[in-house]
Amino acid sequence: MRISLRRMALSLPFFMFACSTRTQDQSQSQSQSQQSSGCGGGAWSSDVRGAPTKDPNATPPRPDGPAPTGQSWKPVASDEGCGRSGVRWVLVDEVCEDGAGISSTSSLYAPMFRDGAVIGDHLFAVDASHLWSLDLATAGEVHRSALLTGVGQPLAVDRWNQELVLAAGQGGLVLVDPSNPLAPTRSRSLSLPSPAFDLHVQGDDAYVALGAGGVAQVDLAPAAPMLVAHSPMPGFAAGLTTRGKYAFVAGCSTFRVLDLETGAVVSEAWVPNAIQNDRLVAPAKKVTLVGDVAFVAAGHYGAVAIDVSDPLKPQVLGNCTVPGDPAFYASGVRADAGTLYVAGGEWGVLRVDVSSPKMACNRLVAPPPENEPGCSTKPPWEVVPWNVLWDPPPPGKDPVQTLPVNGRLYAFGDARRVGVRAVDVRDTQPDPVTKQLPLLARYDEPRALLGIAASATRVVAIGKAGGAFVPQDGGLVRQSTDPALGGATGLTMLGDGRWATLDASAVHVEGSAKVYPVANATAIVAGVGSEVAVATQSTLHLLDVTTGIPRLFPLAQQAHLPVSLGSDASGIYYAAPEWATSERLAAGVSTAIAAHGAFDATTILDTSLWRTRLPRRYLLGSSAGPVEIAGVGAQVRLVVHEAGGSLRSAALPALTYVGAASDGANVYAVAIDRSLYKSYLVSVRLGAPGSDPVVVATESFTGAASGVAVAGGRVYVADADGFIRIYDVGAGGAATPSRVVPVGGAQ
Repeated sequence: MRISLRRMALSLPFFMFACSTRTQDQSQSQSQSQQSSGCGGGAWSSDVRGAPTKDPNATPPRPDGPAPTGQSWKPVASDEGCGRSGVRWVLVDEVCEDGAGISSTSSLYAPMFRDGAVIGDHLFAVDASHLWSLDLATAGEVHRSALLTGVGQPLAVDRWNQELVLAAGQGGLVLVDPSNPLAPTRSRSLSLPSPAFDLHVQGDDAYVALGAGGVAQVDLAPAAPMLVAHSPMPGFAAGLTTRGKYAFVAGCSTFRVLDLETGAVVSEAWVPNAIQNDRLVAPAKKVTLVGDVAFVAAGHYGAVAIDVSDPLKPQVLGNCTVPGDPAFYASGVRADAGTLYVAGGEWGVLRVDVSSPKMACNRLVAPPPENEPGCSTKPPWEVVPWNVLWDPPPPGKDPVQTLPVNGRLYAFGDARRVGVRAVDVRDTQPDPVTKQLPLLARYDEPRALLGIAASATRVVAIGKAGGAFVPQDGGLVRQSTDPALGGATGLTMLGDGRWATLDASAVHVEGSAKVYPVANATAIVAGVGSEVAVATQSTLHLLDVTTGIPRLFPLAQQAHLPVSLGSDASGIYYAAPEWATSERLAAGVSTAIAAHGAFDATTILDTSLWRTRLPRRYLLGSSAGPVEIAGVGAQVRLVVHEAGGSLRSAALPALTYVGAASDGANVYAVAIDRSLYKSYLVSVRLGAPGSDPVVVATESFTGAASGVAVAGGRVYVADADGFIRIYDVGAGGAATPSRVVPVGGAQ
């Protein structure tokens, strides 16, 4: 039934048992793909295949890696035989799941661009959290002009006149004035009966796919947008487009035609056997029209072509897909100038000639079901791709939607598997030799600053916007720039006030032309006197930067994740994040200090914890004794090791920490939520001997924290966007915002 208000108000669709098998981006090295076999046995026995857990009543742990682009993991009950029941994880579509659609849009928060629109020389992209204004004016380059928050959960975007119209999830319909791309503003909005997943603007009306809520019609002409009609419909409206009096709706388990005048579903059609073994194998997600053919993005089925020349009798013509390639998963479709561009996830963009749309995809090809992979019995570090998730992320290349405009194709990238939002800009004319679309430009999340250190007189940052800065008038003035700072992955301040950096192969010291080779190092910290400590996965190097003479010490145990370093007057502290204890190297002897208690040697083998959050470790010196931040999964603790071996500890917010610093009496830790592009600064007062540390403040900001330093009563936070954020330290240890200093700009 259509509810009219105008007069009143003038999936892996083919399910697989998930263990350690992952589909890799075609651009990544195939050596990263890992598979292992064998289920159960000894300490690894579990009712959850391939996912051991100590608590049989706990929520079943997730598989080893992120789901492939456009999909998500879902637990389902299974019969394990011999009267035993268990849980297996299957791949389902991220929006459609088994066909009924998702019940909450919270799962769609992820560090990925989902859609965009071009106005003038700016691309406005949405990532389910923010609106990004990207400057396209310079050939071969894309720069960020602005980042607008407070626009709900934008999942799709269209244009109305010179305004942007956002389908903003739980935020309803949000309009944005982009006339000043340096500072776009939220102009108007309208709450809707259900979350907004997709929209299409026709004339002065926006038609919105409301998931389980059907379709809404919104009049955009009034100063306050007005809900004209709400048409509930069976199933789930994931995407739609309109023409004349009809809406063509991608309904997850089917394709429907809605009469906009009556609000009635007048017809439907879809591929046969779309649901197999209770799993949706052909999810209808997005739709676009080319002539009288609707092309529907449908996961592994690619683009399904439906003849809608008679909207009352739609007919499936066939589909265009890449059969047999599990990397191909269609989440978005758009067309321009006789070419259809299918966003195929980790496979890339599939181009289809639709100059004769009814002939383009005229044969139905059902992709083959996937084989069940084996289950892992290996320790977490052998099945978790920590090198992909931990290291600075490579560019994302997994499009979930495309936008062809004026001879350019914009491919909006997935990032859950590689950590960054990305947009490719390509020429729509293929290269005559390679047949590929030439890459014209690319935008990735900024990584202008990668770390920071400070002394009483200077602040030093590394990254492409890095340099040495002098505190002045409450801010910072750039003192110098050095190539070693731009290419560094690690940074420390020496006792004499100079900085020392670490890159992939060497240590560089300020003012010295000498380079100290150290291959595959993961951390650097100032030691006693003129020594610098550098760690690899197996060795601790103590390097005297005056003489250039190194001393080498084997680590107390094998490190699988990047080693962390800390120091105080008593020696060097080191640990890999997965270790239950840290080590202190003093007078050439390595000794274990008391276990931190955040996890033990058995708990760390629980892969369910790793799937929630990878282990992290930070080691610091303080006036109260050595401090470490340790955690895995949802638990993170700050531990103070007092003289005599006693411990004081405090629980920290369950976040992904990226740095920590101490002024002796307090600890300042920074963390990031990549999905929301939001960062946090947590202030912890260490307190008097015998008392537990206390979290005294938590500040947040939009951006990507990449390091923290404290000196002279101020806390300095490196923001990868190209800012140094300055906080004042109060009498109780809490850091309060003071000033934000741009040092390189968000690119």
